[in-house]
Amino acid sequence: MKIKSLNHLKEEASNNNGDFQHFRISLSNGYATSGKRILYDPMYSMFNVIHEIDESFEEIMEVDFIRESIIMKALENQCLFKSNLYI
Repeated sequence: MKIKSLNHLKEEASNNNGDFQHFRISLSNGYATSGKRILYDPMYSMFNVIHEIDESFEEIMEVDFIRESIIMKALENQCLFKSNLYI
């Protein structure tokens, strides 16, 4: 599913049980992809991101996410998708 806006991302990355959701940045018609597990915490306006390439973890406030995150750039370029992958 293509993520259409920041609000759409927040909806898809939020849940009551605290599970991370799987997303993909897809470039060049899917030839280059980057997996991300994202959890949005609306209480603190905070994104928690696990970068699947190296399992690094990032905790980033929404204001910084909008300004600095590669995920936000992918969203703006319509390259961010929610994955159907369940682990």
